[in-house]
Amino acid sequence: MLIKKVLLYFVFTIIIINCSFAFQSIPKLSENAQISLITGAPGDQIYAIFGHSAIRIYDPVAKIDWVYNYGTFDFNAPGFYTNFLKGKLNYFLSVYDFNHMINNYSYNNQSLYEQVLNLNHEEKIQIFHFLINNSLPENRYYLYDFFFDNCSSRIRDVFEKILKDKLVFTDQHIPDHKTFRQLLDEFLYPSPWGDFGMDLALGMPADATATSSEYMYLPFKLFDAFEYAIIRDNDTNTPFVKSTKTIVQFISTGKKEPFQITPKILFWSLAIIIITFSIFYTKKIRIWNLIDTTLFSIVGLMSIFLLFLWFGTDHIATKENYNLLWVSPFYIMIPFLIFQKNSPRWSANFFLFWSIFLLLVLTAWNYLPQNLNPGFIPIIIILSTRSFFRYKKSIKNHVERKE
Repeated sequence: MLIKKVLLYFVFTIIIINCSFAFQSIPKLSENAQISLITGAPGDQIYAIFGHSAIRIYDPVAKIDWVYNYGTFDFNAPGFYTNFLKGKLNYFLSVYDFNHMINNYSYNNQSLYEQVLNLNHEEKIQIFHFLINNSLPENRYYLYDFFFDNCSSRIRDVFEKILKDKLVFTDQHIPDHKTFRQLLDEFLYPSPWGDFGMDLALGMPADATATSSEYMYLPFKLFDAFEYAIIRDNDTNTPFVKSTKTIVQFISTGKKEPFQITPKILFWSLAIIIITFSIFYTKKIRIWNLIDTTLFSIVGLMSIFLLFLWFGTDHIATKENYNLLWVSPFYIMIPFLIFQKNSPRWSANFFLFWSIFLLLVLTAWNYLPQNLNPGFIPIIIILSTRSFFRYKKSIKNHVERKE
């Protein structure tokens, strides 16, 4: 998969270089030119699961059929993963032949849609020149933000900058305003593990209600917004979209989706097993020491990652994360308490407090301003259960030492 991505980026780079030579003399758009919003169906990779948006400039007279793609990034750029985690990853506007996009979506069996826009000739020229200028090496890069500045929202901004008050987005396609997280969930249902991971990393900002404009950070919400938008010229209202058509149609293979172990299935199964064995096999001390050390260490390390996403990055959506109420850095010290021959007296009180606290977090979650993924519930129960049994073990050890 990585080789495929590198090859795709190599192709993009070559096309961009070729287009840069073409821009030395800007083609003149004819009256037959069309500008379209292109929307790609979601892919299998997590970065493509929400779909994709691009702008197509098509002019058969000038022999132009270019795609302007604000969603390009370089896997091989120095510090790619570090910059991504820190929220300092630069995306850029790439330009390539539309046939390349068609071939790519056909190869991956993903639908591709086109909305031809209702623009006059002067508006088409302005948008074309804006995109040409924006694709220059000194202008093409921008700091990516998942909710507020991405391949989809940038396209919205292009048309708003050129058309200004003439372009009016209506709310006809939004019967009930949702939060950013709820909008993500509409696309994450085929990927329960992706949903689990994103709900873990995203903090309270993801539970803010998105405005009509903010809806358009998702490609298919941008598609809907364009479909219902109007061009207001004096007293005349004209649909923004002249026509909509399918360029590539997904072909069903007839295969059923394979059974997958979801977070709920996995963690509820573990919860039942651990609670059962905790009750009936309390004397297996070495095994429980190993299990508890592994369990609390993993969650403790996870808390460090969530703290980094909150305080060590520029990502807005990962700040103020209430998951840190149960994914706590306190877990890091628990392995040291487990293997101490003479654990301090307060350790028993700590385990009892933490067991009760986790259950309180679980029962009070609906009153917190952040949504709880159902897959977290059995994990919290497991942590509470093992904390309680560590409390009982600590009390027993203290009694035995006194005797």
